[in-house]
Amino acid sequence: MAVSMSTELHAQPAFVPHMTLEEAQRLKLDDMVDIRLSTGQFVAGKVIQILDNRIQLLCSGYHTWADYATELYRFAVYKSISRRVAHRFPGLKKGDLIDVNPHHRHFGWKG
Repeated sequence: MAVSMSTELHAQPAFVPHMTLEEAQRLKLDDMVDIRLSTGQFVAGKVIQILDNRIQLLCSGYHTWADYATELYRFAVYKSISRRVAHRFPGLKKGDLIDVNPHHRHFGWKG
């Protein structure tokens, strides 16, 4: 039985943009999280050090620090965003050209 694209999109779990403060406070060494980079991309990260509110993570071979007290938006439950099924541009296919503006330089998409 074929499932329409709109049905597949609505079947996804509700989007949760980041952890709650309580979830972030419960993080411990070796926990995995999704962490937002300065480019806006979420990647998987492993907790390797905790100093008060600051957490050091190992992400794709490099280390980064994040403070959940001031940057809670950077922390998400592991795989909740980094492995989320794409829901924007459903017609986009391999070989199509797009113009992406990184958050730290420009806001939004070019027309």
